[in-house]
Amino acid sequence: MFRSMFTVILSMGLALGCSDEPFDVHKNNPGNIRDVGVEYVGSYSCPEEFLCFESDYYGIRAIGANLVAYQEHHSIDTLEGVIARWMPPNENPTNGLQRTAARLAGSPTLDVAEVAKIIITIEQGGNPYPPGFVEMAVSEFDAEFEVEQWDSH
Repeated sequence: MFRSMFTVILSMGLALGCSDEPFDVHKNNPGNIRDVGVEYVGSYSCPEEFLCFESDYYGIRAIGANLVAYQEHHSIDTLEGVIARWMPPNENPTNGLQRTAARLAGSPTLDVAEVAKIIITIEQGGNPYPPGFVEMAVSEFDAEFEVEQWDSH
């Protein structure tokens, strides 16, 4: 089911974008961050409701900034809480995405880079970035998130 949802989303992105890349990839916004008036380093407004970034690096950096804000301003300290806010139930099958995120978690405690990779994987249907790239982009952000649905099997 997840793969077919991604195919629909990818098709929508191709239809809305101005290149043959998915909508969010073309905008260097792998986290699908909406334009809600927050100014991120390297961001600029687009005609659509989502932000554009100068490069993938800045788009991923903004994911890290959001994750720290979730913890500091909204007391969200679990992966499931992050997914519920990032991919809300009025737009997404949040419960299923929370289970998917928990399955992608490599341990019961995750840092910002690990959560960012999970968000990218869910939003993009995979993580296209080379090893170390996400870690580099979010290196200035420090937070940990618990995985409530952690299953070591």
